Amino acid sequence: AGAAGQPYPPMQNGSFAGGPGQQPPQNPDGSFAGGFGPPFGTVPDREGTVSAPQGNPARERKQGGGLAALPKNVKIAAGAVAAVLVIVVGILAVRGIKNAKTDDDGAGKPPTEVTGGGTAQQPSQPSTPGNPVTPPQPGIEPPQPARPELVWSEWADVLPEGIAGADSAIEAKLQYRTAPLIRTVNEERREADGFHLERQEYGDFGGWSSWQNSYVASSETREVRTQGGGSTWSGWSDWSQTPVSSNSSRQVETRTRDIGLSIVTEYRYRTLTGSSTRYSYRDRSIIRWYYNSNEWSEFGDEAIPCGDDHTVNYRMVYRYASSEDGRFGEASMENFPVFDADYRGRFADVDDETAWYGAGKSDILRTVCELGLLLPDTRMSFHPDDGVTAGQAIRAAVIVNRVYNGCAGLLCANNGNYQPYADYAVANGIVQRGEFPDLTQQLTRQELAYILSRALPEAELVQTTEIGIITDVDTGAYFDGVLKLARAGVVSIGADGAFRPNDPASRVQAASMLDRLVYPQHRANAR
Repeated sequence: AGAAGQPYPPMQNGSFAGGPGQQPPQNPDGSFAGGFGPPFGTVPDREGTVSAPQGNPARERKQGGGLAALPKNVKIAAGAVAAVLVIVVGILAVRGIKNAKTDDDGAGKPPTEVTGGGTAQQPSQPSTPGNPVTPPQPGIEPPQPARPELVWSEWADVLPEGIAGADSAIEAKLQYRTAPLIRTVNEERREADGFHLERQEYGDFGGWSSWQNSYVASSETREVRTQGGGSTWSGWSDWSQTPVSSNSSRQVETRTRDIGLSIVTEYRYRTLTGSSTRYSYRDRSIIRWYYNSNEWSEFGDEAIPCGDDHTVNYRMVYRYASSEDGRFGEASMENFPVFDADYRGRFADVDDETAWYGAGKSDILRTVCELGLLLPDTRMSFHPDDGVTAGQAIRAAVIVNRVYNGCAGLLCANNGNYQPYADYAVANGIVQRGEFPDLTQQLTRQELAYILSRALPEAELVQTTEIGIITDVDTGAYFDGVLKLARAGVVSIGADGAFRPNDPASRVQAASMLDRLVYPQHRANAR
């Protein structure tokens, strides 16, 4: 998020990561970085070496009317003056060399060989007035032209056809709306009137009824208890196409029959003739919450926590800008911005404060949602225990890879189309062609670790943790991925050396891995 040229921009308006990174350093006046010219009085020779200072008496040619023609007392005075000048020139030359050997950052410049022995500072290069030329210097990156600022489109809930992240910068953000909830008890509302069931639950059971001989059936809202023996029934009636309903004193059976031109349903029944069984029951209410589709608020950028008296819905909106190579920053872990949005109460199904990923420990969920790596459903449920598909994991790895490399993370709209991400992953060595042909495949823990281990270069997965032997992962590509993430503190290995590689990977486990992957300070034993 943010415009080009902003170093590590904060996310604005809830937009996802993948915005412009820091621009290359500028040298506005074109001057040397703290360097000085050659020692006072020296000039470059044709070959680039440094000659003796101009005006040295040793190089003066004796000519008529020169020093030999002067009186003796004048010669002595001139000699004294010359001696003083030699001392002054020597001091200035030493100070010039000393200053020239130190940059602003304290890094010394390499000396240049002097004709006749000794060393001296490299001479400055000639330059054209108004257009200074800065020669390359060791340890200093030459100034780079600033990238043009991106011109963004307006936010919209769809991307125009043909816009793709390979040649465009795409950003996305969530917008939220809310509607009040209406609570009913044992009452249903009609969808034709705009009402939609948000959720339902059952109230507590009431007291038991008195005992009765009439048969009572149990249901989801009625609990039945019996007392005594059994019941006696009449014989079954003949089959008939006339519908018959069951009740406490009549049992009904049905069957279907092909009569040639159609299939018909037939009924038969029998009635209760006597019973030594007695029945008692108790009921509970059905509590339903409805929202009306005509009462949605307008979409806005401010996040809305879930609540008992309202429902929350979101949509994803996008904007795009042209970018020739899709990049507008340098590769760096600092391309991942730090978020401070409060995610407590944000999700309808993550409110368990005792869970390691619960509402009070929502950092990992904030990371994956703000970066757009994993998203809740449109009704703000994260489904933490659901599985992770190959398409979802590859998409997350590609976004991480692109943001790290100074690109916008998204390649297309978030419409369930994972193929552009799979193509990018193959082209950039995150996965091999044919490794995960079915993008709807549910991943195991080792498959997830393998994919995520290839999202960043190895230099960003330095070892921070000493681990023992991994006992339950076979050697091969998956083992290498698990080992790399374990040593980097991204995944944990049990005290018994077990990783449980073949267990299904859950969404919240993927969120934890991704959070540690992009923020090294969150890794185990982070340095």
